[in-house]
Amino acid sequence: MAYSQITAIQQNIALDTTALAALDRGALVRSHFCMQRSAGSGSEPAFSYYGLEVEAIKYETAARYVGDSHDLPGLPRDLPFGGGVFAYFPYEFDGKQPDSSGAIFWFVRTLLVIDHGGGKAVLVRLMSGEFDDAAERRKLVELFSTISSSVVASRARPANQAPLDWQIDIAAADYFIAVGKVQDAIKRNEISQAILSIGLSKSTTSSVEEVFDALRKRRPSPHVFMVKSEYLSLVGASPAMHLLKQGDTLTIETDAGTRQIGQSAEETEAIKNELFASTKDREEQKMLVDETLMDLRAIAIGGKVSMPVELEVRQLGNVMHLFTVLEAQCSPRLGALEAITACLPAAAVTGAPRKGAMATVRAVESKDRGPYGGVVGLIGFNGSVDSAIILRSAWLRNGTISMRCGGGITHASIAIDEYNECHNKARAMMDAVAEAERG
Repeated sequence: MAYSQITAIQQNIALDTTALAALDRGALVRSHFCMQRSAGSGSEPAFSYYGLEVEAIKYETAARYVGDSHDLPGLPRDLPFGGGVFAYFPYEFDGKQPDSSGAIFWFVRTLLVIDHGGGKAVLVRLMSGEFDDAAERRKLVELFSTISSSVVASRARPANQAPLDWQIDIAAADYFIAVGKVQDAIKRNEISQAILSIGLSKSTTSSVEEVFDALRKRRPSPHVFMVKSEYLSLVGASPAMHLLKQGDTLTIETDAGTRQIGQSAEETEAIKNELFASTKDREEQKMLVDETLMDLRAIAIGGKVSMPVELEVRQLGNVMHLFTVLEAQCSPRLGALEAITACLPAAAVTGAPRKGAMATVRAVESKDRGPYGGVVGLIGFNGSVDSAIILRSAWLRNGTISMRCGGGITHASIAIDEYNECHNKARAMMDAVAEAERG
């Protein structure tokens, strides 16, 4: 379908808090994806985006739709994302064979946007060819009503079934050996750091919608998302933005170092100060920042990259991290998908240098990473990008929920501390699954 043949129609409706909540619940079970973005841990999301009707497309088609700043008739101008493409990139995404690597590209035909702060909802439907504008708008009003009145049925659960403990794919002793192998590679100057992850899984009676609902209520991270396709049921609350593209401005955040929050505000503040002053964690962060700087310089005008935030500690749920923010201007000719794939996979999930770290990870990790370390995002017709790294995330298949959590291994890493860090990062998802299973 040619881009010139597409027209957007939209319907806005003002809703009170109760009506918005009903719409939110109903949309959850009807959508192929949901993405929420907030200012930070504990914050109410500014917008919730639901893909009610989507069409699977190829990478080249997606790139054509979002490659330039299109002015689509009827598209809402007051929303960060008012229409375009949803994209999912697995960790092992192959840019040379983009449609054979498990990636997902969805042309969003019907989009529901809930503006939590503005107290309204917007339905956007993309039409092609001739259509009756008034009739289609009436259909959108009816769709609002249908979604809002949807009843999310409670599923029957087996009686007296105690939740099974999470199973870990690597014993502590074997993990310590893997850390030693990474540090041997560092001693040989093959790499400076590698992100080593562990896998956790358990049987569950919960659906991806139930886990997502439990997770988003906790608001542990600024990027909360759900994806439902024939081959993938994914839910996550990521602390890490992959790439934000607004006009010709590119923004990337890198994070490293992890501490669990304290039992009191005073203890938490002391832990924050210790993390900020940690030589080991600062070195780890600098390695990742240097690698990310190379990614951005390759696509920035004149190779110029600024650092609006050099280093700060952010608390996200039950943990805190060091963050650095990088910013650059790109050429107007740089396509949105090009910008995303130029920075895949993120240094925050590989280590540095990237190629050597990825090779080391493949050699020591026992299983394929799957979605972990990949990217999900919304790409607007205007060339905008809002994407997150798939961290603190889990995927469901045939009654089993699985996830991976990792940490950066450097020459100064202590194996038991890194092992405990992986478990701390898994806690928010574990708690959400437990809540979903309790119903």
